[in-house]
Amino acid sequence: MDARIWWDVVKQTRTLKIMTVANFVQVFSKKYYSVVVLATRVHEFVTLTQDSVSVIEYAPNFDRLARFAFEVVFPTEAMRVQRFIRGLKPLIARDVKMTSTELVSFAEILDKALDAEYMETRIWKDGAARGKAKKSKALQESNKTKAQEGQNSGTDKRSKITTPNGNHKNHNNNHNRGNH
Repeated sequence: MDARIWWDVVKQTRTLKIMTVANFVQVFSKKYYSVVVLATRVHEFVTLTQDSVSVIEYAPNFDRLARFAFEVVFPTEAMRVQRFIRGLKPLIARDVKMTSTELVSFAEILDKALDAEYMETRIWKDGAARGKAKKSKALQESNKTKAQEGQNSGTDKRSKITTPNGNHKNHNNNHNRGNH
């Protein structure tokens, strides 16, 4: 109800035909957000980075905070796009910049960032799978080598003895068992 009354007052005191979105946001913000809250939101926006969240999570945070910094930070779409790219993870930002040779819309940049993140995730997963396979193969080789060494050390304990009739006989060198 309070918002309705406020809007009625705005309609009586302003010419709505020439009111821009930026003007509306400014009037609305003065009414419903204190200077401290606005300054805090602008600071959050200016320092916002993707960090450990996905692009799909970063984009709504960017949009949510961007509305508070609309007139301060990016009066043009190109400036908004550049701020979004600067907040992305470095590898994703690099890929987006490399594929964006001309000025494009925020929606196009978001699509490119999502594609870049998808490819980066695939690369990491493929690399992890290869690393795991390499470790597994190395472990198998190590186990195989140990098994062969164990077999070789087992045969060292046995020696061939030639009997008086010329036959060969294996003899166990382990005297503790009492076997000769």
